[in-house]
Order: sequence, then C-alpha cells, then structure tokens
Amino acid sequence: MLTEVLTEMVKIKEYLELKKKENAQFAAFLNNLGEASPFMVSRSVHELAAGFSKVVDCTKCGNCCKFITIHITGEDRRKLARRLNITENEFRSVYCRSTDKGWAFTDLQCPFLENNCCTVYEDRPGVCHAFPYLNLDSMTMDGIGFSKGQELVAMAYRCPIMFNVLEELKKISGFTKTLDNQEGNKPVEPEQTAIEEPVNGQKKPELVPAGSAV
Repeated sequence: MLTEVLTEMVKIKEYLELKKKENAQFAAFLNNLGEASPFMVSRSVHELAAGFSKVVDCTKCGNCCKFITIHITGEDRRKLARRLNITENEFRSVYCRSTDKGWAFTDLQCPFLENNCCTVYEDRPGVCHAFPYLNLDSMTMDGIGFSKGQELVAMAYRCPIMFNVLEELKKISGFTKTLDNQEGNKPVEPEQTAIEEPVNGQKKPELVPAGSAV
C-alpha cells in the first residue's frame, strides 16, 4: 500500500503500471457504487484535491499543458487575442485548429507554456482553470456516482493530484479493505524501473469545456 504522497511523474507511472490490474478493479468498483451507495463518505473528492494541491508543485510537472489536447471556447479566444493585441481571427489562424469537439490549440503542447509556467495565466482557457476538475461541486464521492472511474484512473497518468486522489479514494471508499480481504492479494510496492506510457488503444485525454466548444 502506498504510504507517501508521490509527486514525480516517473515514479507515479511506475506505480500505476504495477497496479494496472488493481486500478481496473477500482474503476469498476467506483462505477458500480451508484447513487444508492450503502456507505456515506465524509471527505469529498474536491477536499482531497485541495489538500494534495498544496503539496504538488504544478510548475515542476506541466504534464497537463504538454500531453492533453486543450479545447478552447470563443470567450477563451477573445481573451487571449486581447492579451496578445491581435484580432480573434488572427489568433485562431495562428494558434488554433478545428476538431470534432470544437477549436483546440494547434499543437498538443500549449503554445503559452514556458519553463513549465503559463505565460498567459490570468487569461488561460477555462478548462485549464478548472483542471483537474476535482474542485468542482459535482466531483464528490456521492454526487458523481463515479461513472467516470476509468477516466479518473487514466488521468492519474497525467496529473500527480489526480494520482494521489485516486490512491486516497481507494482507502476511504472501502475498496482497499475489500482488496485486502481477497485471498492471496497483497499490495504491491513500486519498483524503481522505467516503463513506457500505457497504450491499450486509449485515445489521448482531452480538456473539453463544459458544453460544446464554439
């Protein structure tokens, strides 16, 4: 069982790779809780996220700005265009591409990331402001119903906050106790070995604004 807060993505990915089977079980466990969960959880997901956000230094990571497609709304484009002192059409021509979910930055890595810091922080897109979404009122153990169990596990590969929330949820949801009661199932500690990014045919995660991007 993990007994420390991990913040380095290399170690996090090592741990996740070793716990792949367990995490698949946990995703299914969360998905099956539903609104009629027999237990109540006093610590919400956003409370966990708030705590881990104080420990994780995002400027030492920057993964969400490098490896997740960032979709932007019309308001995002207008704010950024004003900041850069160009027209919205010029901004869209230089920085954006059209996708089936709306407009997104042209490249996977955000064009405004420099030395792991956001150079347009005050005017960053709404999805960036909300990421990793665990501070939203709907993201609670009871409220979400965790129909997005697989998504939570997948995002743990991208964000240290997501990862540590995931591990803590295993404890407070009762999953860890269930796992420990299974015959012959012992927790696995991470090893210091490099691994490749998970594949499994999964698409790259994306940051998509609430509602349709315009």
